[in-house]
Amino acid sequence: MRRLDPASVRAVPLRSGATVHVTAVDDVLYLPDLRLQVVDGAVVPTEGIVDPWNLGFEQRNAFQGRGQRYSLPFAPGRVEADVAILSNLYSASFTHFIEELLKVVILERAGFDGSYVLSAMPPFAFDLLGLLDIPRSRVIEHVTEPTVLRTAHYTTHAFTLNLSTCPGVLMDLRDVLLRAVRDVPSPAGPRLWLERGSNVNDPDRDLVNVDEVRACLDRHGFERLDIGSLPVPEQLAAARDAEVISGVHGSAFAHCAFMKPGSRVIECFSPSYLNGCSFELPQRVLLRDVPGARAPVPHGVRLELEVRDLRARRPCARRPEPARARAAGARVTVGGS
Repeated sequence: MRRLDPASVRAVPLRSGATVHVTAVDDVLYLPDLRLQVVDGAVVPTEGIVDPWNLGFEQRNAFQGRGQRYSLPFAPGRVEADVAILSNLYSASFTHFIEELLKVVILERAGFDGSYVLSAMPPFAFDLLGLLDIPRSRVIEHVTEPTVLRTAHYTTHAFTLNLSTCPGVLMDLRDVLLRAVRDVPSPAGPRLWLERGSNVNDPDRDLVNVDEVRACLDRHGFERLDIGSLPVPEQLAAARDAEVISGVHGSAFAHCAFMKPGSRVIECFSPSYLNGCSFELPQRVLLRDVPGARAPVPHGVRLELEVRDLRARRPCARRPEPARARAAGARVTVGGS
């Protein structure tokens, strides 16, 4: 982000004992169709794009064609309000909206009483804010065209790949959400396989040998669950009470952050799509295991899982130190806080 006046940056202590920071910037241009923020006509805050690499990737692809309209002059509207923008580059996915909630935890702790901008967001975004006691009256939904926001608030940049630098933020979010659903019973059993259901953004990343894997899951007492089809409180309760969560990599694995300490995650990837964006999210509380895929890989990002390797991943006691190994182009990581 641009150089800020040090006096505008405030330290915020969290319940966990960590210290984070907040600041505010005036006259921020928000392009809701691109989910992009622009400061001073040229600066894109990292807080809105997760990782600087993402901006270049989207620019090279013209934001999937949506960026063409901005090659010509345009006249933005204006909103006279103190805001924090939660509908950013990828935040319509469950994992990345959990990252947005990390900002909410920091801002609320800092005494922020402004509004949260959510433009064309899925229902789960509003439900999760409700669990954080953010009323709908504090949500701005009507920003649908290019708009200059009078004052936008920013926090320490916390996202799934850097949580080890500020783990207290995730733990505070986890505590608040789990308290909100403490009386909600789990709709599922202790061993879950997360199906890639109707709400996935990329249905092509599915499982090739479905029948073979399901037979293995049935033998070992796993319940197949489309967790995204449940009401949000039940989603969190299902994760909270699960002993093992497994499945093909996707945004649903953000739920692993709400499992009990010492629980186990078996997350399966195609070697053609080894995306580690969720690795650090639950690392503070979980054991993680990534079984191998069959090689060679003729299916691209689709996964043909080696069932023999899957059978070998059984719940075990926590190891005192992280251990790493390689498996058929995938990665195995077992560790805890």
